[in-house]
Amino acid sequence: MQVEFLDVIFQELEKSELYLEKELDQEGSSKARIREKNFDFLTLLLEHPEFSPREYEKRIEDYAAVPKELRWNNLSYPKERKRLADIMKSISNETARLITQNAPDPFPSYDSVAKIILSKYFSRRRLEGKIYLIALFSCADWATIQNEEIQKIKKSLEILARKGSYKLCREVARRIVSHIGVKYGFEKKKSRTEVMQSILEDIEGTKDIDIDDYRTTLVMVRKELTDLKEDIELEINTRTSDFLTNFFITMNSARNSYLLDTIIYVSDELSDENSPIQQDFKQCKNTLEILVKIFLNFIKLNNVIPIEHVNATIEISTDQLVQYEVENFSYDDYLTNREAKLLALVKTSGWKFNKVVISKPKIEIINK
Repeated sequence: MQVEFLDVIFQELEKSELYLEKELDQEGSSKARIREKNFDFLTLLLEHPEFSPREYEKRIEDYAAVPKELRWNNLSYPKERKRLADIMKSISNETARLITQNAPDPFPSYDSVAKIILSKYFSRRRLEGKIYLIALFSCADWATIQNEEIQKIKKSLEILARKGSYKLCREVARRIVSHIGVKYGFEKKKSRTEVMQSILEDIEGTKDIDIDDYRTTLVMVRKELTDLKEDIELEINTRTSDFLTNFFITMNSARNSYLLDTIIYVSDELSDENSPIQQDFKQCKNTLEILVKIFLNFIKLNNVIPIEHVNATIEISTDQLVQYEVENFSYDDYLTNREAKLLALVKTSGWKFNKVVISKPKIEIINK
């Protein structure tokens, strides 16, 4: 077991705990109690998916949200709850083996986890991140390992699962699995802009998102932008770069609606219980949507543009395959016929700065 890799996972969890501290500072004890009640409910659901809504409510004091949570997450029937519980237990066991490097065959284990956690559908059930973290820190495989780093990871996972919002738990889950993918060479490390894009895209795909998740999103985006600012300043100090200087100045210019200042202002408003944003769900949602548009407009104005359109069907030759990341496809059969045309579904857009490709579009061949 490599201590360095365990440290990477623990550092990511520590970073997420900082998000959690900022959230709880803003939201107070009442929101913390609701999150812990959600934790108790999901822990019970994981172990007893067969219980009726009334049975869950009887076992959790002062918790009347069971019917709503089950309905919002398409878990009204015991068989749906059992299927979810079985999946979460299975992939949490695989995750634990990957973290401790005890998976007999890492790729199938990683693939089974990534198909769930890194799927664009992961946010459809907003509680899945929280129940995954509960299953992960409760995993029986940890009990056989006497290791200080593992114990720290378990403790941090429990804190985040118990006190974190649904949104924060989803992000923690994604980042754990992404680190595993990078460690084993199955994925590339994401840039900060890709991380921010993922944070923002999550709320677009979430059904029945609430203001709690919007607040988490704002906290996380603000932190990522602060880290981006620090990265740029470090680069400026070590390498004189007009481009980086102009990039940062432009980000916070009138032309781009003072993007950094705006996010800091919104975050401060959210910490004030008497502010209009804090009191008004619709205004909070609208504010976040405006920030998303400003950010996307900013990167376009700076010539960071998508290469392809997501969900578009494109026709390419075998010679063009090197320009894409290709999912689930071996093109050895096509090398003898370079004139063959392939139909592909665009999964991610890919990005380029001027003529430099930052990340290739990801595609899936659909006529193989």
